[in-house]
Amino acid sequence: MHLAIDMGGSYIRYEIIEDGTRARVESSKISLESLLDSFVKPLNIKKVGISIAGRVRDGFVAFAPNLDLPHKNLAEYIQKRWDVEVVVENDLNMAALAEAKYWGESNLIALYSGTGLGAGVLMDNKLLRGANSLAGEIGHISYKKAPFECGCGKRDCLELYASGVGIKKWAKHYGSEKLLLKEIRESDKFDHIAREYEDALLRASSTLITLFNPSLLVLGGGVIEDNRYLVEFIKKSLPKVTPSYLDCRVEFTRLYDASLEGIKMVLTDNQKLH
Repeated sequence: MHLAIDMGGSYIRYEIIEDGTRARVESSKISLESLLDSFVKPLNIKKVGISIAGRVRDGFVAFAPNLDLPHKNLAEYIQKRWDVEVVVENDLNMAALAEAKYWGESNLIALYSGTGLGAGVLMDNKLLRGANSLAGEIGHISYKKAPFECGCGKRDCLELYASGVGIKKWAKHYGSEKLLLKEIRESDKFDHIAREYEDALLRASSTLITLFNPSLLVLGGGVIEDNRYLVEFIKKSLPKVTPSYLDCRVEFTRLYDASLEGIKMVLTDNQKLH
């Protein structure tokens, strides 16, 4: 049997592929180790696939600021402790795979704003990874100085403005008790936080489209899920800042969890990752 796991900053989602058992649990209420203990030996799991919100190369997690992991060399650790075959991949790369399959596109970018901000880039049906598997880390490009640090240690990351973590940091900085974008938008006193978020999300979208010229930009993640107006905002705003926008469609994801669907593809379809 195969176990697919998607580890995000807020939730861990998993599916036992053969019987369709699927669930979502808050990350603060379950650890990866307890999840594996619950399923691997009792169900005779032979292969585990993990989609993770972090920088991953050959099963080694170099950077995952929003996650609590038992070991950086995650694939090797799990393989030795539970005696299973393991695949560990970046969550946005997995989302890009699943989105490309759903939309039937070969040049696509998945831009997700949830706990953090990240992107997966698929060009000519190949994942764009980079020399050290760091391609697509749009959340950590320099943007504007902030009065607090990003999880990576910098103070000017785009993620500090266009992510759930960023929104909460700004809300606390200004003394707002409302920590969600949909609540902050309705506040006359703190609505500037929402405007900053919109500008930063537009910067991320326009930068990715200008650099990679995709045929489709798919928006997803918890913040966008809860604020669907953002999709129309991006569609309307892109022509003003991105000359190549006319060649690119913008859509909201239709997948419940694209990252989980992507790692399932790797486990069951023998998806070749480039």
